[in-house]
Amino acid sequence: MSGIGHNRGPALTSAGKGWQVHCWRKARTDLLPQLPLEVIRLRVRRAREIGLDYPSYATVRATTGHDIVAFLYSSNALHLFRADQALAAERAAKLAAQSGVARQLAAQPPLDPAAALAGLAGRAAH
Repeated sequence: MSGIGHNRGPALTSAGKGWQVHCWRKARTDLLPQLPLEVIRLRVRRAREIGLDYPSYATVRATTGHDIVAFLYSSNALHLFRADQALAAERAAKLAAQSGVARQLAAQPPLDPAAALAGLAGRAAH
């Protein structure tokens, strides 16, 4: 007997597993659209512009149906813990490489989010 939550479908270990896998792959292929090459090129360019690799960007596009318009950073993720602390060169370079996207910062006290974000914009531009 199957446990709670089982949909009583055939087990994937049954004799018809090969056919089930074939049907699943065909249904998945039919579900996904065939994008024109130029659309893919535009999306690759957009992913590069905002600093993401294409698979991550494509996943967000596919799951939300929308383009990425902003990033939310936390002061912890950027390793900023004091107002006078400098952003690491690697992180500053990544922020400076981003374009065409808004940035927001969630900061832990004693940091002021607006002041820290303005400071990040200035440091990333150098």
